[in-house]
Amino acid sequence: MSVTKDAVLQILAVLFPPACLACQRVEDITSLPLGLCSRCHNQLQILQGNRLHCRRRRCSSLAGLLSRWSYEPPFDAVIHALKFGRLEFLGRDLAAGLHSLLSDEMQEIDVVVPIPLHWHRRMARGYNQAEAIAQPLARGLGLPLVKALRRRRPTRPQARLNRAQRESNLRLAFAPVRRQCARIARQRVLLVDDVVTTGATLEAAAECLKGQGALSVLALTAGQTPAAQTSSGTID
Repeated sequence: MSVTKDAVLQILAVLFPPACLACQRVEDITSLPLGLCSRCHNQLQILQGNRLHCRRRRCSSLAGLLSRWSYEPPFDAVIHALKFGRLEFLGRDLAAGLHSLLSDEMQEIDVVVPIPLHWHRRMARGYNQAEAIAQPLARGLGLPLVKALRRRRPTRPQARLNRAQRESNLRLAFAPVRRQCARIARQRVLLVDDVVTTGATLEAAAECLKGQGALSVLALTAGQTPAAQTSSGTID
């Protein structure tokens, strides 16, 4: 007797019932995005009016920053699962949530560019989490995805560093992908990452893009840490 694919999936669902990524409560989470149960989903902190115009001591390369969720429980479990749990499909859920943020920004965007991973880290992880968000987002927006940046070297996590270390850590961290330069020249770029902590990564990437002729760079992240939210619009 042959066993259909649907039957196999039903058996697996019984043996391994889906559990919430945040609280591990067993629940049918297939109807809810982000792999969260209904209780945890209701606890998500959605940021309101979160476009930050980037003010720094020197002229910023970023036109602004948009983020959807506050990076705190239970949202942090979603990002952790995307980055370290090999749940690449979460990128589509995050992209769907970000799409609504861009209704007023569509006239300011020509191309979508993901923040790159160093090839060592991408090989270990199997994919780039920023690209997992940016690719379905670009498709939904009807815009080209351009992998215009590469990492020259692996960098340390920014959240663990002081201001001087952050600047040193990211100095010359990004380089343009030469064959893609023409696709961003004179274009308005949407720069996508998973979470903004200090903003220095986005700033360094934007500076590289502007150096290759991008007209403007608007940053978009799924999450924003509480520290970034209380920085009075300054990306440090």
